[in-house]
Amino acid sequence: MPAPKKNSILASNFQDMIKEEQIKMIAETLLPGFIPKDQNIKELSFHFTVPPGQSFKVFFERKNKSEWNWKGYESEEN
Repeated sequence: MPAPKKNSILASNFQDMIKEEQIKMIAETLLPGFIPKDQNIKELSFHFTVPPGQSFKVFFERKNKSEWNWKGYESEEN
């Protein structure tokens, strides 16, 4: 039985990865559920998991009373 080709393995792994734009879109959709009631809090972060098991920690910074700006994310180990 021949060994799998590296290119096919890399292509498979690449398809399983989520792009930053997708992570940001998901995080912005979830954001309203994490906004703190304390108006003095200027930064927030939260975790979420995308099936089949990719987890992320995302970061936002308060721009004004009602607006939060995306700062970035980290991949989390499951």
